[in-house]
Amino acid sequence: MSNNFNYWQTQYSNIAPNNNNPYDQAGLKHNLLMATIEQRGSHDMSTSQVFEIVDGVIEENYGSDIQNFSSQTFASPILSFQTRLEMENYVNSLNINYESKQKLLTLADILLSYDVDNLLTVITQIVDFENILINEFDRERNIYEPVLIASSIGRYSLCYWHERLLSNKIQDNRAPFWKKFFVALADVIGGAGGAVAGSATVVGGIAGGVTGAISSSVAFAKLWDIFAE
Repeated sequence: MSNNFNYWQTQYSNIAPNNNNPYDQAGLKHNLLMATIEQRGSHDMSTSQVFEIVDGVIEENYGSDIQNFSSQTFASPILSFQTRLEMENYVNSLNINYESKQKLLTLADILLSYDVDNLLTVITQIVDFENILINEFDRERNIYEPVLIASSIGRYSLCYWHERLLSNKIQDNRAPFWKKFFVALADVIGGAGGAVAGSATVVGGIAGGVTGAISSSVAFAKLWDIFAE
């Protein structure tokens, strides 16, 4: 287990989890794999080289269940977002019901309220959002499964990247949308897309969500030069 994983777990073990969420393990797994990827990377790597590490870690953890998957191909559309409308269009393109799409956009708004100094407030809002959703959760149809997977990933990811976000002051209300579209939010959108794709395959929603999220995560981290510093 890497030092990065041990650090965030020690610092945020009382903040990140929500045991009411049946998919809480998705966020935990995301952070563990991100720490593994960071440990293997170096700051002077190209984005393509970073994605090669991601693909290797995914294969090690999920093996043949992830077939013909390219983290770079998956993350590229998300990385190219420059407006909120583009994010909304991506969410609306997912093969999920209307209610789930609206909940994902609500979750995105919660994450976009993060301003570096209000971590605990935002995590609390996400947990409250999840708990309301869990009361409406239809286990038979898994109506909100991708949202709960993405929300778990968002909570854990925000705690994972908080120290780097704090030191780099990435969040800036004056910045264009793509600059505000920080790593944890990228993870949520990638996690939701991956969960939808994974639910239709043998790998399952959680594995798909984690795979999609870390693909998006490393892309944005590399973009801001906070990967493996």
